[in-house]
Amino acid sequence: MNPWRRSFLFVSMAWAAGATPAAQPKDLTFFDPLVTAATVFPDAGQRKLYEPVRAETHDGQRTYTFIARHRRGMNAKRHFHIVTVQWAPGGTWVKDAAAMQPVSGMGGPNGGFVYTAAQTDDGAYDVRVGLGELLPDSVEMPDLHLSAIAHHMVRLYRLRSGPQAPNPAGALTPP
Repeated sequence: MNPWRRSFLFVSMAWAAGATPAAQPKDLTFFDPLVTAATVFPDAGQRKLYEPVRAETHDGQRTYTFIARHRRGMNAKRHFHIVTVQWAPGGTWVKDAAAMQPVSGMGGPNGGFVYTAAQTDDGAYDVRVGLGELLPDSVEMPDLHLSAIAHHMVRLYRLRSGPQAPNPAGALTPP
Protein backbone atom coordinates (compact mmCIF):
# COMPACT_ATOMS: atom_id res chain seq x y z
CA MET A 1 0.00 0.00 0.00
CA ASN A 2 1.15 3.50 -0.82
CA PRO A 3 2.80 5.03 2.30
CA TRP A 4 0.63 8.17 2.03
CA ARG A 5 -2.52 6.05 2.03
CA ARG A 6 -1.20 4.07 4.99
CA SER A 7 -0.48 7.35 6.76
CA PHE A 8 -4.04 8.63 6.20
CA LEU A 9 -5.55 5.39 7.43
CA PHE A 10 -3.27 5.48 10.49
CA VAL A 11 -4.21 9.09 11.27
CA SER A 12 -7.88 8.26 10.77
CA MET A 13 -7.76 5.30 13.14
CA ALA A 14 -5.54 7.08 15.67
CA TRP A 15 -7.92 10.02 15.73
CA ALA A 16 -10.78 7.59 16.29
CA ALA A 17 -8.89 5.78 19.05
CA GLY A 18 -8.46 9.04 20.94
CA ALA A 19 -12.22 9.47 21.22
CA THR A 20 -14.04 8.15 24.25
CA PRO A 21 -17.07 6.00 23.45
CA ALA A 22 -20.21 6.56 25.51
CA ALA A 23 -21.38 2.94 25.34
CA GLN A 24 -20.35 -0.38 23.88
CA PRO A 25 -21.78 -0.87 20.39
CA LYS A 26 -23.70 -3.90 19.26
CA ASP A 27 -22.59 -5.90 16.23
CA LEU A 28 -21.15 -3.20 13.98
CA THR A 29 -21.70 -5.26 10.84
CA PHE A 30 -25.22 -3.84 11.16
CA PHE A 31 -23.84 -0.86 9.21
CA ASP A 32 -22.46 -2.90 6.29
CA PRO A 33 -25.58 -2.56 4.09
CA LEU A 34 -25.75 1.16 4.90
CA VAL A 35 -22.20 2.06 3.85
CA THR A 36 -21.74 0.96 0.26
CA ALA A 37 -20.31 2.64 -2.81
CA ALA A 38 -23.92 3.21 -3.95
CA THR A 39 -24.94 5.02 -0.75
CA VAL A 40 -21.77 7.07 -0.37
CA PHE A 41 -21.50 7.91 -4.10
CA PRO A 42 -25.05 7.80 -5.52
CA ASP A 43 -23.92 9.06 -8.93
CA ALA A 44 -22.79 6.05 -11.01
CA GLY A 45 -20.08 8.08 -12.76
CA GLN A 46 -18.65 9.21 -9.44
CA ARG A 47 -18.92 5.70 -7.99
CA LYS A 48 -16.70 4.31 -10.78
CA LEU A 49 -13.85 6.51 -9.55
CA TYR A 50 -13.55 4.67 -6.23
CA GLU A 51 -12.54 1.21 -5.11
CA PRO A 52 -14.03 0.01 -1.82
CA VAL A 53 -11.71 -1.57 0.73
CA ARG A 54 -12.90 -4.27 3.12
CA ALA A 55 -14.50 -2.73 6.23
CA GLU A 56 -12.54 -3.06 9.46
CA THR A 57 -13.51 -2.95 13.12
CA HIS A 58 -11.06 -1.62 15.72
CA ASP A 59 -11.71 -0.49 19.28
CA GLY A 60 -15.49 -0.65 18.92
CA GLN A 61 -15.53 1.41 15.71
CA ARG A 62 -16.26 0.25 12.16
CA THR A 63 -14.42 1.95 9.28
CA TYR A 64 -15.36 1.82 5.61
CA THR A 65 -12.77 3.06 3.14
CA PHE A 66 -13.04 4.04 -0.52
CA ILE A 67 -9.83 4.75 -2.41
CA ALA A 68 -9.80 6.69 -5.68
CA ARG A 69 -8.65 4.58 -8.59
CA HIS A 70 -5.46 5.73 -10.30
CA ARG A 71 -6.10 8.50 -12.80
CA ARG A 72 -3.91 10.05 -15.46
CA GLY A 73 -1.61 12.58 -13.81
CA MET A 74 -1.43 10.78 -10.46
CA ASN A 75 1.85 9.42 -9.15
CA ALA A 76 0.88 6.13 -7.46
CA LYS A 77 3.69 6.50 -4.90
CA ARG A 78 2.67 9.99 -3.84
CA HIS A 79 -0.92 10.91 -4.67
CA PHE A 80 -4.08 9.70 -2.96
CA HIS A 81 -7.76 10.50 -2.50
CA ILE A 82 -9.46 8.47 0.24
CA VAL A 83 -12.98 8.70 1.64
CA THR A 84 -13.79 7.06 4.97
CA VAL A 85 -17.05 6.50 6.80
CA GLN A 86 -16.72 5.48 10.45
CA TRP A 87 -19.39 4.40 12.93
CA ALA A 88 -18.84 4.51 16.68
CA PRO A 89 -20.89 4.67 19.88
CA GLY A 90 -22.82 7.91 20.42
CA GLY A 91 -20.75 10.62 22.05
CA THR A 92 -17.50 9.48 20.46
CA TRP A 93 -17.24 12.49 18.12
CA VAL A 94 -20.50 14.39 18.65
CA LYS A 95 -20.71 15.87 22.14
CA ASP A 96 -23.74 18.10 21.52
CA ALA A 97 -26.19 16.51 19.05
CA ALA A 98 -28.19 19.75 18.80
CA ALA A 99 -25.17 21.74 17.61
CA MET A 100 -24.14 21.81 13.97
CA GLN A 101 -20.94 19.79 13.54
CA PRO A 102 -18.38 21.81 11.59
CA VAL A 103 -16.11 20.33 8.97
CA SER A 104 -12.66 20.28 10.51
CA GLY A 105 -9.30 19.08 9.40
CA MET A 106 -5.64 19.71 8.87
CA GLY A 107 -3.29 19.93 5.93
CA GLY A 108 0.26 20.33 4.83
CA PRO A 109 2.68 19.44 2.08
CA ASN A 110 1.83 15.73 2.38
CA GLY A 111 -1.91 16.15 1.95
CA GLY A 112 -5.00 17.40 3.65
CA PHE A 113 -7.62 15.67 5.78
CA VAL A 114 -11.12 16.92 6.58
CA TYR A 115 -13.87 15.33 8.67
CA THR A 116 -17.39 15.97 9.82
CA ALA A 117 -19.62 13.97 12.14
CA ALA A 118 -23.30 13.47 12.90
CA GLN A 119 -25.21 11.54 15.54
CA THR A 120 -28.17 9.23 15.12
CA ASP A 121 -31.52 10.56 16.37
CA ASP A 122 -31.52 8.05 19.23
CA GLY A 123 -27.99 9.10 20.27
CA ALA A 124 -26.78 5.50 20.02
CA TYR A 125 -24.14 6.09 17.31
CA ASP A 126 -21.96 8.74 15.75
CA VAL A 127 -20.91 8.62 12.13
CA ARG A 128 -17.85 10.46 10.87
CA VAL A 129 -17.11 11.04 7.19
CA GLY A 130 -13.59 11.97 6.18
CA LEU A 131 -11.64 12.85 3.09
CA GLY A 132 -7.88 12.64 2.80
CA GLU A 133 -6.14 13.70 -0.35
CA LEU A 134 -3.02 14.82 -2.06
CA LEU A 135 -3.58 15.29 -5.77
CA PRO A 136 -1.82 17.25 -8.48
CA ASP A 137 -3.71 20.23 -9.92
CA SER A 138 -4.18 18.31 -13.17
CA VAL A 139 -6.43 15.69 -11.52
CA GLU A 140 -9.98 16.78 -10.83
CA MET A 141 -12.28 14.85 -8.54
CA PRO A 142 -15.98 15.51 -8.10
CA ASP A 143 -17.04 17.60 -5.12
CA LEU A 144 -17.94 15.60 -2.03
CA HIS A 145 -20.33 17.08 0.49
CA LEU A 146 -19.19 15.36 3.67
CA SER A 147 -22.01 16.75 5.82
CA ALA A 148 -24.61 15.53 3.33
CA ILE A 149 -23.04 12.06 3.32
CA ALA A 150 -22.99 11.96 7.14
CA HIS A 151 -26.64 13.00 7.37
CA HIS A 152 -27.56 10.49 4.66
CA MET A 153 -25.92 7.77 6.76
CA VAL A 154 -27.99 8.88 9.78
CA ARG A 155 -31.14 8.78 7.65
CA LEU A 156 -30.30 5.25 6.46
CA TYR A 157 -29.65 4.18 10.05
CA ARG A 158 -33.05 5.57 11.07
CA LEU A 159 -34.77 3.64 8.27
CA ARG A 160 -32.91 0.41 9.01
CA SER A 161 -33.50 0.68 12.75
CA GLY A 162 -37.24 1.21 12.28
CA PRO A 163 -39.92 -1.47 11.92
CA GLN A 164 -39.10 -1.99 8.23
CA ALA A 165 -35.71 -2.64 6.63
CA PRO A 166 -35.70 -0.70 3.35
CA ASN A 167 -33.15 -0.84 0.56
CA PRO A 168 -30.47 1.61 1.75
CA ALA A 169 -29.63 2.81 -1.78
CA GLY A 170 -31.22 6.12 -2.56
CA ALA A 171 -30.75 9.66 -3.64
CA LEU A 172 -28.37 11.66 -1.51
CA THR A 173 -30.02 14.88 -0.49
CA PRO A 174 -28.82 17.35 2.12
CA PRO A 175 -30.77 17.29 5.40
